[in-house]
Amino acid sequence: MLQQLREPSYFRKFLVDLNEPEQVEGPAEKTAHSETEILAVGTLVADKYRILALLGTGGMGVVYKARHQLMNKNVALKMLHKHLVRSSQSLMRFQQEARTANTLSHQNIVKVFDFGITPDAQAYQVIECLEGKSLAEVIDENGPLPVERAMHIFIQACDALQHAHTNGVIHRDLKPSNIMLAANENDYDIVKIVDFGIAKMLPQEGGDVLKLTQTGEVFGSPVYMSPEQCLGTELDGRSDIYSMGCLIYESLTGSPPLVGGNLYDTIYKQINELPPGLAQTKPDLPKLGQLEQIVFKCLAKSADQRYQTMAQLKDDLELVARGLRKSWLSQLTANFDLLKIRSAPLRKRLPIRLLSVLSAIILVLSLLSGWMTYSLFGSSKLPAYHEVPWPIYPTEHSQPPEDFAIEEIKRSKLLDHARRTAANNRSILARCLKSSAYFYYKYGHYTQASTYFDQLVKVSRSNSHSQPLIESLDLEARADWAELYTKMAHCSYMLGRYKDAAKLYQNAIDNYIMYPSPPPQMMFDAYARMADCFFLDNDANGAWKSYQWIERRFNEGRFPEGMIAPETLALFYSKRGDFFRHRLDWSPALADYNRAGKYWSRLQVNHDLQTGIIDYYRALSLKAKGLTAEATEQCRSAVDLLKGPLGKDSRDYAGILQTYSELLYQRGDLLQAFQVGMTAKSIAASKQASIEQQSK
Repeated sequence: MLQQLREPSYFRKFLVDLNEPEQVEGPAEKTAHSETEILAVGTLVADKYRILALLGTGGMGVVYKARHQLMNKNVALKMLHKHLVRSSQSLMRFQQEARTANTLSHQNIVKVFDFGITPDAQAYQVIECLEGKSLAEVIDENGPLPVERAMHIFIQACDALQHAHTNGVIHRDLKPSNIMLAANENDYDIVKIVDFGIAKMLPQEGGDVLKLTQTGEVFGSPVYMSPEQCLGTELDGRSDIYSMGCLIYESLTGSPPLVGGNLYDTIYKQINELPPGLAQTKPDLPKLGQLEQIVFKCLAKSADQRYQTMAQLKDDLELVARGLRKSWLSQLTANFDLLKIRSAPLRKRLPIRLLSVLSAIILVLSLLSGWMTYSLFGSSKLPAYHEVPWPIYPTEHSQPPEDFAIEEIKRSKLLDHARRTAANNRSILARCLKSSAYFYYKYGHYTQASTYFDQLVKVSRSNSHSQPLIESLDLEARADWAELYTKMAHCSYMLGRYKDAAKLYQNAIDNYIMYPSPPPQMMFDAYARMADCFFLDNDANGAWKSYQWIERRFNEGRFPEGMIAPETLALFYSKRGDFFRHRLDWSPALADYNRAGKYWSRLQVNHDLQTGIIDYYRALSLKAKGLTAEATEQCRSAVDLLKGPLGKDSRDYAGILQTYSELLYQRGDLLQAFQVGMTAKSIAASKQASIEQQSK
């Protein structure tokens, strides 16, 4: 098997239009349908790619095996026919294929390294050189695949296409010849998805792409096209899921699910008919029940009845690959979904009595599902997205000494004396207030510290002394001023006075900037906390400007990673992730939570608490992006990690359980979702009763 997969026949079909007759011609010939001259072995293309062999020709172009002269590496060189280069649309599609594949970075998507046009007007792509066969060749040669091998292939394909969909790319032309099976020393059937020539990209990619993929145009291979693709309507990732169902069906049975006598008959079948069951086509297929549910859920005529993401499909394929089964309730739900999918095209032909029975069954199951949904989510007093507070910013406070009370008395007497003599020497009173504020700040008594700081900045009511007491400190060094404002800001932050804290952090920054060499740790810490103050004070514009300033300084090298404490960076990325999440910018939120997780993992204190909160917020972001499977795993990790630090009977923990219950429900694990949801509601009800009891 491994030897077969290494045969070079892979190249003869690789990214060549297979609807045209395959031709392999000598180096002196020209293709009959083009003006493309077959390049001789040894020809140098674009001054760096040396032709080693002709691999094949087709309707779109010619494919060569070549070698990069400088990197000494083999590549596949695909050259577009000259007459197609003169067609702006063909050239744009050829270029889009290269651009699209290059924007995707996944081990199961073929890599495109280069694109260009030679001086004699031949467009070319440079693609990674693989050894293996297409799925079409494997099925033609060996017939239906064993279930284990098929699952191995399609789990990889789902993972690659989930990556593409997440990055705004819909393939639109999935077929067996576009699923390449490569090999290496450790494994065979390494999937490489190819041919993104008619892929649909999201609007932000530009007007040229939109012109190539307008609604109303029909592209693809009809045998594997979704109903909405056949109709030329708007597509999303669920169209690829339908095509994936066609591929799985053919791989398991040896034949495509729906093939008509001609093109129009095939399109009609894709829009209106369902294929025969797997048992009818291949009765000896093992694990038939789960596979039937999976394949037909992919092949639902309505996109809303299919898997909504490739990640969901991958999860169910992995269950089959591991020989596992869903819970009985999940199986019941899957069978119910299969019944709805199969009955949709047949409603007009079924007897009224049978339709009534089916409707009654659907009604009962819908009521059961609705009751469970209401029990889990409908009457819960917990917010849909419960916020769990982060650990407070690290501070310098220490444990109070045993003689703390005696020290307080001494300082109180000194302050009384300073107030009595303030008329003669205000600087003594200012220094005493500063000393007392620093004393309480050191031991984490922020209320008392803030009281003395407030007295320090107040303007005297005396007509002869109108300046603030703080100016009587006669501080000359900018370091002393920056330290003073930083501690004042910290106190206001810890007491929830975020607007005041933001102003004080700005004062501290203004003094840090006056340093000959501003200290990176102090500058970064002040700006990060000021951004957080804006965010907590609901000033999104102020927070965004602060985060942009920090990002610019990062890019300029002003904040070297080694000079910023890991706990400061961990909390900064955690807080900025919250900012993006509240703005519904899920991708940057996930990126920041991932960065924060790396820094939290370096710290030993409160490791489970910090990592658990990161996993929970990752789950919320993944859930919002529609990646339910990944979100469920992250939330499960958060549930395990936070039981101890938060307390299994805390309201915060109940909120996380509620989210976990909702994710389980969305995945179809209804029984477990019900159990977890009832636990969350029980904790919330207990806490609410306790609060009401205390208020009485």
